[in-house]
Amino acid sequence: MNDKFITGSLYIGLLLVAAGVLFISFEEIFYRHIDQNGAIRESIFLPMGTASFVTGFIIIVVFIITKIIKFKK
Repeated sequence: MNDKFITGSLYIGLLLVAAGVLFISFEEIFYRHIDQNGAIRESIFLPMGTASFVTGFIIIVVFIITKIIKFKK
């Protein structure tokens, strides 16, 4: 792997984590409410935020592990 690919992976991971935080914030601010039957109503922002955050976190962890392995060689 070249360094551009690895650095690009870090930026993509950070972007996905930031998008996840933003989506979850939108969910908390605008869309979550309890209807008359007592059920919580949620929008698509919650699953999108969770998926983005988890994917970004995994990419960042892989980036860190790759850097550690490369540093030890």
